[in-house]
Amino acid sequence: MVKFEPEYLDITKREFEVLGLVVKGYSNREIAGILRIRENTSKAHVNSLIAKTTAINRIHRCYISAKEGFKP
Repeated sequence: MVKFEPEYLDITKREFEVLGLVVKGYSNREIAGILRIRENTSKAHVNSLIAKTTAINRIHRCYISAKEGFKP
């Protein structure tokens, strides 16, 4: 079983928070509202998550997370 912590995934704590919201299906705008950040910042975190992994887009990132057993 994969240990889901930011350090294991080599992402920041904020990216980890964003990942949980992406997996739950929130849009960049919704994520920005929840985390009280700008939408562009939310989008940058999502893009960073994709770039740091083998994912090709946010849907693929969700699929990988689910397959690895991630439950936000």
